[in-house]
Amino acid sequence: MADAIGHNSAKLQEFIDRLYERETEKRSVAVDIREIKGEAKDQGFNVMAISRIVAEKLRDSDKAAKEAQIAEAVDQYKLQLGLV
Repeated sequence: MADAIGHNSAKLQEFIDRLYERETEKRSVAVDIREIKGEAKDQGFNVMAISRIVAEKLRDSDKAAKEAQIAEAVDQYKLQLGLV
């Protein structure tokens, strides 16, 4: 039982360390994003418009990835059913 607790404690610490690291990275990236937006604003660009374009690009890439997954699943199902 002590080994299981020790193993679980080690795994728990590993998860905590990994999450802490990612949260630290996320904060750093957030600072970078604010700085980039500040630079754009200082040069006269509309930051809201830029943010919307970036959001659309992200949505488009997410949608393309989902569509690719669906197409792959359809191909697999067709293969399993002997339709290809």
